Amino acid sequence: MNMSTQRRVSMITLAAVILLLPGCSSLTPASTEPTSTPQAQATPEAEGTASPAPDPTPTAAAPTTAPSDLSFEAGSALAEGDWDMGWGDAFASDPTFSVLSPDGGDGYYSYTDLTTQCELYFFQGSVTDMDRSQNDRVISDDFLATMLLGTVDGATREDVTAHAYDDSVFQHPGPGTAATRTIWGTSEGGGSWLHSTRMFGALGAGVYVGINCPAGQDAQGELNKLIEQYIRLIVAPM
Repeated sequence: MNMSTQRRVSMITLAAVILLLPGCSSLTPASTEPTSTPQAQATPEAEGTASPAPDPTPTAAAPTTAPSDLSFEAGSALAEGDWDMGWGDAFASDPTFSVLSPDGGDGYYSYTDLTTQCELYFFQGSVTDMDRSQNDRVISDDFLATMLLGTVDGATREDVTAHAYDDSVFQHPGPGTAATRTIWGTSEGGGSWLHSTRMFGALGAGVYVGINCPAGQDAQGELNKLIEQYIRLIVAPM
């Protein structure tokens, strides 16, 4: 499975590198249990003998798994420097997918689904210019707006607000899901495209998948297949 490392890019750079989707398109609508230790028994042998220092107050162990329901609100529980996240996928072992471009260490990679000829574009890693004061839903929509500019001429942030919808992917290891935001549409010639992402403001990082399908194939159906059978979001302690 692929797993992210510390790759830092801007949204604009990401859009320029990943976006090979066609233009002239249209939009379609953990918690831990506290532990305790016995108090130290101090019995001074003589007057003036100092008592031993008490045992330090125990602290709760750091969580070893991400929240099973990684909603947009739950993402704030992930502290930067403690967690890493990225895609896990099963494409390398499946002959019905071929590598379109390998991950060269910058977080971008892509495949072609040979059964549909849909092209699948992935990113995983840090994003430098997200507004981390906003919640994960807003940041994810801001990211979609940047990507949409390369797909739909004249697209605006308001287009994302009007057409994007809440979605989710499964976590690995399960059970668990993570909320995502997705937007899709059609292109000239009858093709379809899709952008789906989850940005984590607390981590300054996120994941993205873009899909470009030829005429007769449905980008939404392709994403559903990927989510059910091939891709998982891995959020793990560093």
